[in-house]
This record gives sequence, C-alpha cells and structure tokens, in this order.
Amino acid sequence: MRAAALLILTVMAVSSTSGLRSSSFKYGDVSDLLKEVIDEMNQELKKNHHNTIHLPPISADLKVAWFKTSPGTVADFSTLSLRGDDQVFNQTDFEGYSVFNYDLLLGLDELSLSYTFKYSVLKLFLVEGEVQIITKTDRVRAKGTLTSWDEGKCEAILDSAEILDLGNYEIRIAPQNLPRSVIKIIGEFVANEIIPYFLPTLNTIGNVFVKEIVPLTKFSELACKPLTVLSKILQPFIHNT
Repeated sequence: MRAAALLILTVMAVSSTSGLRSSSFKYGDVSDLLKEVIDEMNQELKKNHHNTIHLPPISADLKVAWFKTSPGTVADFSTLSLRGDDQVFNQTDFEGYSVFNYDLLLGLDELSLSYTFKYSVLKLFLVEGEVQIITKTDRVRAKGTLTSWDEGKCEAILDSAEILDLGNYEIRIAPQNLPRSVIKIIGEFVANEIIPYFLPTLNTIGNVFVKEIVPLTKFSELACKPLTVLSKILQPFIHNT
C-alpha cells in the first residue's frame, strides 16, 4: 500500500501546483499545463531520491531448504505521466481564495518490483539470481478538491483514488534456465489473470488508507510543497486581473 500511497500523493502534488495564485489563474489547455508540471515533479522526485521505495527482505528457513532475498525496490515514481486528455481541473473563485475540483487520470511509464535472491536445497547447491516484476499497464483516477488562499496557504483533499488498470505483467528472472522459465510463465499467467479480480478490494483498501491513515494536515503539506519549486513553470499561465 505504501507504493500506492506514494503514487496518490504524487498525483495530489501535481494537481496542487495550479493553485499558486489561484484567484488570478486563467488556463487554456489544462493538459499542456499538467504535462509541464509533471515533468518538473518527476525531476524533483529524482533529485530528492523519492522515485524508489525500498522493501524489507524476505526469508524462509526450512529443514531441507532455505531462501532469502536482499531488500527489494519498487520504482520508478519519477515516470509519472498523464493517461489521456480527459483531465478535469475546474476553478471556482471566491473572495480571498479559490477552490479547484479535479478529476485526473495518471499512471507510471515504468513500474516494477525487484528482488535479488538466494536459495539452497539440502545444502547441496546454492543458487543466486534476480527477479523483476513489471507492469506495463497502470492507470489511477484521482478525485478531490484543493483550496488555495491569496496569502499562499493551501489545503489539499483527496476524496477518492481508484485503480482503473493494473496489468500486462512481465516477470524477468536472471540468470535464466528451464525451471525459472516455467516459473516465469506460470507467474505471468497468475498475475495477469488473477490480480484484475482483486482491483475492487485494492481500491477499497486504498481509499480507507487515504481517508483514515494519512492525516489531513500531513497530506496537505505533502501535496502543497511543490508550489514554491514549480512557480517559474506556472508564471506563463498566470495573468493578473
């Protein structure tokens, strides 16, 4: 869930940037603006080393065999991009502040889970290798509101986050041999045929996580942080009224 949460928070950070000077913000093509913002966000994620999540190692010690991995990784969160042109970002101005209602479709161009592993059977031989699970199809729909005040304060709220697509899995195992080829084929079949049935459950868990576990104050802090960083990019889109 941490990986999903980071993706959701990144989505919010992207959407929050359009509130830099909300009361005078006039946009033409929202998609073009969001693409510019996403490019800057990806650079920031790389620079601050937030593009990779580290996972704990896995181990099992049985009587006839043992298995263990080094710490794993989930990457690359700096490959965030829009999924299609159907992006909604509506602005309503009030005295001293503006409210933005958003409905965004985003995903990662590269999303993979990697582990290096070792295992031994009957202490007769030791096998080492690396496994990488890649999904080539991922799409998240994020809905919510962002309130931006003229004095610079902002508050971000994520009402819902729905995984629309998560699939087209590929498993890579190195070094390759016949047993691992069989594991690869079986693993890809299970991932591609079974995981889609669990998307409703994943969405339910994800929304509970967002609404009940992530504090609103911390969420807004993370979502509004890029305002200063991205101010130069947004200046061409901001006009004084």
